Amino acid sequence: MNKRGQTIKLYIAGDDLKNVKVAELSNWTGKAYIGERKHSKVIQRIEELSSPGVYLLFSKDLKIFQISLYIGEADEVNKRINDHFRGKDWWTDFIIFISKDTNLTKSHVRYLEKRLYEISIEKKSLIELKNSSKPTGSKLPLSEIDDMEEYLEKLQFILKNLGIINLDVDRKSV
Repeated sequence: MNKRGQTIKLYIAGDDLKNVKVAELSNWTGKAYIGERKHSKVIQRIEELSSPGVYLLFSKDLKIFQISLYIGEADEVNKRINDHFRGKDWWTDFIIFISKDTNLTKSHVRYLEKRLYEISIEKKSLIELKNSSKPTGSKLPLSEIDDMEEYLEKLQFILKNLGIINLDVDRKSV
């Protein structure tokens, strides 16, 4: 992973710190939307989220220092979060990752979903994974796999440094 420092730009919609947040890294085409369950309706109006993305639904149990986590992907990620609002009641927060330049495709987000799932399995003492089945992923050319692995590193950086979840893994075992 990158040993140099990075800048996280954090935008908070409105003047209430409990509003939806948008996180970006300098020189990265990705973008993260962070919110709480109550924001499920708000994100339906964000056109940028009517695009392919990978997302995490989570809830932290402070008594046992474990996070309940669901990893998913969708063509229109905001609509999928709304489906989960109606169908899954255990989660309290979400984070969505999309591309600022709309270059993430369905194949890309399926790849990312599978990689995040695999990483989460390695962290099973810290994570209660709520997915009922293993994601299928997708086949990508080597150049795009490398691009998605770089995207994944930036995604992990944001998750870790915003205090959401540490999904760093020992690179020797990957």
